[in-house]
Amino acid sequence: MVSKTIDPCSNQGVPAMRFFKILKEKIILFVFRIFSRLETYFGLPFGYLTGHLGAGEEVGKIGRVPSIIFNLGNWQLHLHHWLISLAILIFVFSFLAKKYKIPNILLFFGSGFLIGLIFNGIFCYDDWHKILIR
Repeated sequence: MVSKTIDPCSNQGVPAMRFFKILKEKIILFVFRIFSRLETYFGLPFGYLTGHLGAGEEVGKIGRVPSIIFNLGNWQLHLHHWLISLAILIFVFSFLAKKYKIPNILLFFGSGFLIGLIFNGIFCYDDWHKILIR
């Protein structure tokens, strides 16, 4: 009788492992596609400056654009501008760019703008990771 052993390093037979491998490959291709275009680099500073001018100067201060915070019982859900920008970026590339013919200059400049907002939200604020607050 031959016993069949499963190599723990292979991802054959484990659907979740295959899913994450495919997801990882798609994310790498997504990032490479965005940063391979010059228009992205033109949009970055505009997004970063927009985040700097619109949000509060430091954590807890009110900016020109108010924060989006939902009260959920004892919890608060804080939708940071970097999180909203990330969701829009994923939505645009996942759905809109496939369904509609968006000109590349607009698509990649807009993605650079959104990435600039994401950089601003993550690197300029200490509370960027606090999404659910008690």
